[in-house]
Amino acid sequence: MPDVAASASRTIRGKVEVRVRLNVDASGAVSDARFDAQGPSHYFSAKALDAARKWQFKPAQANGQGVASIWVLRFDFRKDGPEVSVQQVSP
Repeated sequence: MPDVAASASRTIRGKVEVRVRLNVDASGAVSDARFDAQGPSHYFSAKALDAARKWQFKPAQANGQGVASIWVLRFDFRKDGPEVSVQQVSP
């Protein structure tokens, strides 16, 4: 999860949404991370991207072998803390 300063969280009205698209290699490590939707705040966007780059996944499988995959992480930043939802896009 992103490490967000309490003072930054207090500035949120509603929520700040950031989506990050990840390319994950056959071993489950993130090989590339970029914004799918950056959101209105550079601070929260940077925190989301930094956290997403550190994720580790169980490798996707095809014919019993680990294969590369694509994921989208949606970070919702709120005053009471961030939440993340995960969606596998491919395969």
